Amino acid sequence: MVEHQSLSLAAAELGMGVSAVSKHLQQLEEHMNTRLVSRNTRSLCPTPVGDAYFQQCKSILAAIDEAERSVCAAVERTDSVLRISVEESAQGLIGWLLQDVMRGNPATEIRLRTFRRGREVFDLKSDFTVLLGTGEPFADASVILRPLFSGGMALYTAATAGPAASSVLISHDLQGRLGLGLAQIQDALAEPKITTVHQCPGLALSVELVRQGIGCAVLPDFLVRWLGADDFRVLATLPTRCELYLSYYERELSSRVCREFVEYACG
Repeated sequence: MVEHQSLSLAAAELGMGVSAVSKHLQQLEEHMNTRLVSRNTRSLCPTPVGDAYFQQCKSILAAIDEAERSVCAAVERTDSVLRISVEESAQGLIGWLLQDVMRGNPATEIRLRTFRRGREVFDLKSDFTVLLGTGEPFADASVILRPLFSGGMALYTAATAGPAASSVLISHDLQGRLGLGLAQIQDALAEPKITTVHQCPGLALSVELVRQGIGCAVLPDFLVRWLGADDFRVLATLPTRCELYLSYYERELSSRVCREFVEYACG
């Protein structure tokens, strides 16, 4: 009414009848025990007391709106964070997936931490935990275990590389968790030429050295397919399998960004 200086215009904006608006004004003035609006035949004008009351109410409503915006912004920031714990030996395998997630969702922040199997299995402070090489269910039935990737292991060299070298690179994480060694590699080769196994600090370095034609390395099949199989050549298929799992509590899917991550990663 104060902004429109008209009962009929105020009633139209509120979707109410003029008599109902007039009654609400009368009840408010009776409650305040003072006249808030001066009425004449052409317009309504707030009294000095009514104008002061209007300005204070306007400030209160603006403060409520600002408080609601702040809360919504804080919720949105929280909803755009993915907290992921990764078993150390799986860190090199999950990196490429997370890069894809971040490219497709630039507003999503990923907070990554690693842990060693044995000391802990599931981090209650994280939304998701990534585990390597286990499909065994948890004792806690509320924990969901979903396969991310599963496939064989092979000895790879660059597609354009010449004869295989006498040494092979194995990520120390994969070697430790999957038990790969010189004997398994030699058994898989038709003509064993590998005489030395070198531990490599991580999968990313192994991949880069292979791509540059510097050496050959043991890599999971699914990782090679992801990176582009045309860049690699298989020297030998190994009997060992590599499996990567995503574990989480069902309640984590209440978050939009968590639901989207599961859909993308496990879909």
